[in-house]
Amino acid sequence: MFSLGGWSGSGKTTLIIRLIAYYKKKNMAVGVIKKVAHDCSFQPHGKDSFRFLQAGADSVYLSSQKEIISIRPKQAHEDAWHLIKSDLKDHDFVLLEGLILDQVPVAEVFDSRRHKRLKFPLKKLSLIISDKQLQEKVPWFHMDDINGIAEYLEEYAYE
Repeated sequence: MFSLGGWSGSGKTTLIIRLIAYYKKKNMAVGVIKKVAHDCSFQPHGKDSFRFLQAGADSVYLSSQKEIISIRPKQAHEDAWHLIKSDLKDHDFVLLEGLILDQVPVAEVFDSRRHKRLKFPLKKLSLIISDKQLQEKVPWFHMDDINGIAEYLEEYAYE
C-alpha cells in the first residue's frame, strides 16, 4: 500500500493507471482510493440514496449493469484507514491518490516543468517520482520507469 501525492497536474493519475496495468499483468488484485479535493456528496440532495443515508443507513450500494458503488457516511479522517484495512484486505496492492495517512508511506509525483518545488517535506516522503532527480536524500525514480517504481513500491510495502 502506498500513497501517491503531489501537485494537481503532476501525473499521479497517469502513473496509477500505468501501475495498475503492471500489477494486473502479474495477476494481482489492485485497489485504488482517490481523495476528492472538494467537500462534496456523491448523491444529490433528495435522491433515494441520499435519503437512505440521511435516515441512518450505514451503507448504500448503487448498482447498474456494469458497476456497483458503495457509499458510506464518513465521520472522521481516520475512517479512510478503517475502510482501507477492512474493505480492501483481499487486494494484493492498494494505491491511494492524494490521500495522505500517517500509517501509509508517501511517494510524491513531481513534474519540474509545471512546478518549482515539492509539495511535501522530504521527511514525509519515502520516494520521489519525477522527470528529473531533485535531491539525493530520498529514493528517486524517473516517472517513465514503471517497472522500477512498481517493484520498489512492492518491496517497500511488504517490508
